[in-house]
Amino acid sequence: MLQFLIDCIPTSWSAPLKGKNGFYDKKHLEKEQVRWQLRGLYRDTPLLGHVSLEFTFFIPIPKATPKAKRRQMIDRRILPTSPDITNMQKLYEDCLQGIVIDNDRYSSEITSRRYYSEKPGVCIRVKKINEFEKLGDDPPKEGWIKV
Repeated sequence: MLQFLIDCIPTSWSAPLKGKNGFYDKKHLEKEQVRWQLRGLYRDTPLLGHVSLEFTFFIPIPKATPKAKRRQMIDRRILPTSPDITNMQKLYEDCLQGIVIDNDRYSSEITSRRYYSEKPGVCIRVKKINEFEKLGDDPPKEGWIKV
């Protein structure tokens, strides 16, 4: 299993905007910062085949938060509701592509969590899935259409 600790403020993916000179990705700088850190941490060839991804997002605590509420956030009794976890996951999957994993379409199992933290960042765990390894609970065999 590979583990990467990315020092950044977690941000969510957003679709590129269309301008007069073509499309513009407003998250380009954030993506490049993450890719730069990943290239420094992983110098091997990208993993081929199916992978399992685990994301843990550490969201910064707002500055105006009272001490009592801050303590609850650190103890994980209060959890963040934004930014959207699936959009954050998408952005960091895109950043892994071509550096750590060959293509994000081979992400077969994904787990994401988000917590408040004094030190913002992202922890990414990548595990190669053996073709014959059982992933988890199988869906019920009855009532499903085999494709």
